[in-house]
Amino acid sequence: MSSLSTQLGILQTSNSELATTVSELTAAVIAQNSELKASNDLIAADNQAIKSQITGLPDVVFEQVDSVLPARIDERMELHLYLDVTNGNDSNPGTASAPFKSLKALIDSAPMGSVIIIFGPLGQRIDVNERIQISNKKVVCRLIGATLNLNAIIEVYGSLLRFSYPLIAVNLSVPKGISHYSGDIRLNCTKLVPATGSEALFLQVYTGGDVSGPGSHHSNILFTGEVDGANATADSPFYVFAPTYYMSSMIVTTHNITLGANTNLFHPTYQTLQVGTKGVYLVGS
Repeated sequence: MSSLSTQLGILQTSNSELATTVSELTAAVIAQNSELKASNDLIAADNQAIKSQITGLPDVVFEQVDSVLPARIDERMELHLYLDVTNGNDSNPGTASAPFKSLKALIDSAPMGSVIIIFGPLGQRIDVNERIQISNKKVVCRLIGATLNLNAIIEVYGSLLRFSYPLIAVNLSVPKGISHYSGDIRLNCTKLVPATGSEALFLQVYTGGDVSGPGSHHSNILFTGEVDGANATADSPFYVFAPTYYMSSMIVTTHNITLGANTNLFHPTYQTLQVGTKGVYLVGS
């Protein structure tokens, strides 16, 4: 009986110790769960903060881009460039204080799609000694009292070339001066002087592809001035407008045109229709 009582006491003590241990473990688990919950709450708060930042970030970025991009586009797409054939340098950036020397370098410096406004000193003699290709650009020359010496051809393809002020003279020493397709050209000059062997000022060219559709290689051209015929002959006449031999069209506007001996406005390949009594012609070949 005594032995049984002793064993029962030991069992009660063990149960008491076990209950204490379970209680302690339970408390520890509860405490750890509380810490984990607090940690999870912090992580959730951080995630919410990050989410808020990410959600608002595109708007901030777009605002920053919107504030900067138009200015950058304007800077690159409408360029005010300066030309000084006497004091310029083709390694210059084309600013008023550091102008270009040649028209070719100035035009070549601008990316496709840009609008180029050309400024510079009065009375410049602009020598074109290398081929200039103007492709998908708008070039507006605002030089006053300039002379243009075409010793090489200017090619105007899908582009605009406009001289805002009359040129004193255009001196042409090559067979053709300005080739074009899908061009918009305004050339005001006091006098056009072709050299011996020069054939035409404007040449409408064929560049490949289907030209059977209307307007495929259509150009609009305005020309004014006196055409000197001193170097033209009956056997080698000079034409202001000449085509290559394929289907093409133009709208030509003329003003104050004077044609010298053996000079003609249009090559006979062209068929022309004058609009009323004005110097406006629908031209096709």
